Amino acid sequence: MKPALKVVGVAALVLVTGVAVALAFPAFWLEPLLENRLSARLDRQVQIDGSVDLSVFDPPAIMAEDVAVANPAWAQEPWLLQAQTLRVTFSADALWSFSLKPVAIGLDQPRLFLARNGDGGTTWDVAGLGGGQSQGSGDSGRDLDRLTVDDGRFRYRDPGQDTDLTGTLSTTADGTAYDASGTYKERETEASGTGGDLLVLLRGRAPWPLEAEVTAGGHDVSLQGTATGLPAPTGLDLTIAGAGPSLAGLGELVGGGLPTSPPYDLAGRLTLTDGRWQFSDASGTIGESAVAGLVAVEPAADGGPTRLTVDLSSGHMEVADIAAVLGEPGVSEGPAQIPAEALRAYRADVTLKADELVVAGRALPDARIQARLENGRLTVDPLMAGVGDGRMQGRAELAAGSPPTVAVSLELNRLELNPLAGVEAVRGVFGGTVDLESSGATVEAMRGNLSGRVALLLSDGRLTRQWLEMAQIGLSDLTGLFIPQEDDATAIRCAAAGFDVSNGVAEATALYADTEAAVVRGDGAIDLRDLTLDLAFTMDPKGAVTLAYDGPVHVTGPISDPSIEAGGVASTVLQGLGAVALGTVLTPVAAVAPFIDTSVGAEGGCRQALDETVAEQEDGTAEDANDRKDEGG
Repeated sequence: MKPALKVVGVAALVLVTGVAVALAFPAFWLEPLLENRLSARLDRQVQIDGSVDLSVFDPPAIMAEDVAVANPAWAQEPWLLQAQTLRVTFSADALWSFSLKPVAIGLDQPRLFLARNGDGGTTWDVAGLGGGQSQGSGDSGRDLDRLTVDDGRFRYRDPGQDTDLTGTLSTTADGTAYDASGTYKERETEASGTGGDLLVLLRGRAPWPLEAEVTAGGHDVSLQGTATGLPAPTGLDLTIAGAGPSLAGLGELVGGGLPTSPPYDLAGRLTLTDGRWQFSDASGTIGESAVAGLVAVEPAADGGPTRLTVDLSSGHMEVADIAAVLGEPGVSEGPAQIPAEALRAYRADVTLKADELVVAGRALPDARIQARLENGRLTVDPLMAGVGDGRMQGRAELAAGSPPTVAVSLELNRLELNPLAGVEAVRGVFGGTVDLESSGATVEAMRGNLSGRVALLLSDGRLTRQWLEMAQIGLSDLTGLFIPQEDDATAIRCAAAGFDVSNGVAEATALYADTEAAVVRGDGAIDLRDLTLDLAFTMDPKGAVTLAYDGPVHVTGPISDPSIEAGGVASTVLQGLGAVALGTVLTPVAAVAPFIDTSVGAEGGCRQALDETVAEQEDGTAEDANDRKDEGG
């Protein structure tokens, strides 16, 4: 019995001595064990060049100095991590079962070298952190619930995105504090902010809370919210306020997805969900437009058309700003092409509402545009705007066929000329109808195939010589037809222009102006194929008014710079105009008679002019009948 007890005693002494020696000198056995276990657990080479200490008290922990973790072979830098001190804390149960499963990792003065390659691989795709895809144990990293960093430095490179950033990183009681500078997507960048748990960021599978101030390439942006999958986000929910040269640049900074725009200064909510980018609750300015609402872009997963959704309202909206957001075609050499491919590449729902819509420098109040693009067909319905107390409304359609087709239908009802002219002395009520359609692959081809009808009226107007010249309408030299030489302006009781358009040629059905100085009548055609005029006018002065010229006038040549010749009008044209002047046919205003009441008002000068002409026609017919009766008697 005693020998057995001696053996047990000696064995116990040896064990205790061995444990004491192991605890006193852990570097002899713990350093290689830790290197091997961590290398296997992380699926990366782990190298320890400094001392190693072991604490078996609660909580059990291992401290190592001069620790390095390797990068994958493709990385430019050999080490993912080099830390002055590494502290790994384990659960007591796992340690006594000889299972090295860390629950916390602490790093002192770590240097991180992070990179992304062209295939989307990242150097931080580490199995032991619970977020990697490397080979290893299926539960790798699940027990790790805390990662702390003190006085960290990092470098992040993504050659495919022209990105090279350096910065600092430290964990705090509330999360993570960081700053960075360098080049991000070709832009000189500075950023600073705070974030959530560093492990959540590295694993990339859950939303990571963040706050940031970023200056990059002319963009100054403040962010607050959550991001998933950084630095190439797969999900975002951010409150954002920023200013910069274009929304497209802002989209590139946060991962892409926003359209091109003029300079912006906006605040709103930016989200990315299942590939759909949305900027909602927006308020601020785009270009010169004050806007509020939503812009969303959703690329099709199957490579089909990208969907664009725009719902904006504004107190003051510039058409040029919105056209840029919607993808206004750029200037190209040669004939201007109809953007058929762009029509097929997108699906869109666009709603624009503006208290004031500015088109070509003119403000249209109470405007609304509803557009839908589907299967290569863009439909704008309604297209509505007010001018003074009047209203313009209609629809337009552009289809990407072979060739593309276009159709426009507008009703202009009692529009006021003064707001459009921008000159106090110019006034009047105008209106009419436009119904046109065409086809062609270019704008020029569309003009050459244009067909339909146009009828325009101006009632109770006043035009000035100065405004006609300022308007640069190409016919300002015709002011002498209806403005007396000694005057700078004239009142217009009624003016009418009607055209039947076929294959790009607009034949006049009505060219008429009843002014205080003269009655002007015209005939001829406008060739839209080459933008030239062939028009003839005659005038009948009223009373003792002196006009610059009161004979027939022939207007020919380019619309932008026509030639105006006194006399020289074909005899057939003069005969037609003379017949009108003599009242043997109804005045040209009759050609647009069906539109008078709705376009310019039943009480206006055009209705009076028509009624007087009809009365004169009836009187002339009655006199002719009496003359024939007398001759027969």
